[in-house]
Amino acid sequence: MITDSKVPFSVRQTSKFVLLVGVVLLVLGIAAAVGRSWTLSVILLVSGLLALGLSYCTVTVSDRGIRAAMGPMSWPCINISSSALAEVTRRPVSTLKAGGLGYRGNWTFAKRVVVSLGGSDGIYVRTTDGRQLQVSLSAGAAVRLFDRLPAGWPA
Repeated sequence: MITDSKVPFSVRQTSKFVLLVGVVLLVLGIAAAVGRSWTLSVILLVSGLLALGLSYCTVTVSDRGIRAAMGPMSWPCINISSSALAEVTRRPVSTLKAGGLGYRGNWTFAKRVVVSLGGSDGIYVRTTDGRQLQVSLSAGAAVRLFDRLPAGWPA
């Protein structure tokens, strides 16, 4: 672990499969609009935009805490302050056990979120109030992120 992380460090995990699904849905939505099937077109276009928006996750670590944000609009976004951290570890993430690709769970009610985008390794965070966040990352990204955790954080 490093001793000074004044500059935030970020890693991004992208799911090429979810990205491809989003592009295909957009193309089908445009084709449906050309064929004058407006209802189907709107459904396909909205679904394609949602898939594109949830096709990647950026995890940022700084001395203030951990932030996991989905897509270009950073929504949904989970911010965990460093004072609320109870455990931060590396753990493997299975897409099958997570329930598939994408954003799974609810931070407010279920108090557990898994962001599974195809990486085999991941970062697991448990807060002092029992909430859990797990994000799949490529093995190299998980190692780089974990190495940047500020000294004194719980492990």
